[in-house]
Amino acid sequence: MGFQGSPYTWRRGSLFERLDRVLASFEWRVDFPKAEVTHLNPLKSDHVPILLKLSPPNVVCGTRRPFRFEAAWLTHDNFQEVVKKSWSSNEGWNERIKHVQATFLEWNKSVFGSVFKQKRRLLHRLHGISRTLFYGPNRFLEHLHS
Repeated sequence: MGFQGSPYTWRRGSLFERLDRVLASFEWRVDFPKAEVTHLNPLKSDHVPILLKLSPPNVVCGTRRPFRFEAAWLTHDNFQEVVKKSWSSNEGWNERIKHVQATFLEWNKSVFGSVFKQKRRLLHRLHGISRTLFYGPNRFLEHLHS
């Protein structure tokens, strides 16, 4: 089926191998013609996890992402205060909901936005370190990785 990512799926010291593979029959490939295989970041293992996507994600252009409540908001000390302030208007139900959503989105950007960006940046760095380590030993990167 081919793959995307590192050419190796296992590493021990300076020994690299592609041990893990995905096999598919002709009938299966007919049923899932857009299936993709990706070798992911090994993180704390000597094996690379393999991700099999049966179809690429649907990308809808021109539409905004729907509002999503983040569970992490509940852990913040000011959460209840933000809810009270954004809900205490003299508007109707629908307007209040829209106001709360807008307040949460702005609050998320100012309070939690940097956390999510930092997490994404760190995961990207770990992926780069792991990918580099699969091409050969590097004591500095091995120290960073562990």
